[in-house]
Amino acid sequence: MMIEKDWQLFSKKAVLVGNLKADLGVCTLWSPRDVFAKRHLAGLMDKIAVVGNLYSVYGLGVLIRNYLTNPHLKYLV
Repeated sequence: MMIEKDWQLFSKKAVLVGNLKADLGVCTLWSPRDVFAKRHLAGLMDKIAVVGNLYSVYGLGVLIRNYLTNPHLKYLV
């Protein structure tokens, strides 16, 4: 069983963490991740491990680093 402390989050404040065992990560592009998740992912966060965006200079790098450190993740949409 994976718990959050086992997942080496690169920047926890830059992503929304859902179900750590899920195999799906979501990139919201330039949409604020919390607004996007509330509008479009309500009720689905148990199937999503991480939600991130490209809002900062390091946005894609943060999302990919977090994606690569979770062995359960297989898909990024």
